[in-house]
Amino acid sequence: DEIITLRRAAFELTSSGHQERLEALTNLADCLDRRFWHESAAEDLVEAIPIRRAALELTPPGHQEHRTSLVRLATCLEQRFSIEGALEDLTEAITLRRAALKLTPTEHEDYFVSLARLADCLGLQYFKSG
Repeated sequence: DEIITLRRAAFELTSSGHQERLEALTNLADCLDRRFWHESAAEDLVEAIPIRRAALELTPPGHQEHRTSLVRLATCLEQRFSIEGALEDLTEAITLRRAALKLTPTEHEDYFVSLARLADCLGLQYFKSG
């Protein structure tokens, strides 16, 4: 809890044009994600999603962290889908996973995982929508 409080304080010190804003956003979202995974606190996931969206906005196509931001937001949306069952979360996660896959060279070590995660999402969509 103290780590998240400190990460929030660090984030609040970064204005919209601050060079450390992306790092502050990412660090806060990472802490919320970890606590969600350890404690299953859905409110952490709910808080992390808009933070991940803001990080994605700071990493436009061509930015070295763009692919990572796509994947992290997709993962959060998939988790929220698994809890709440909102198809729009899954649909957005699929869009993000497709974009991340396009940015991943086939010889990259993460290509298999990207492909498998997209396939998992598409399978969930198929079973959810019939």
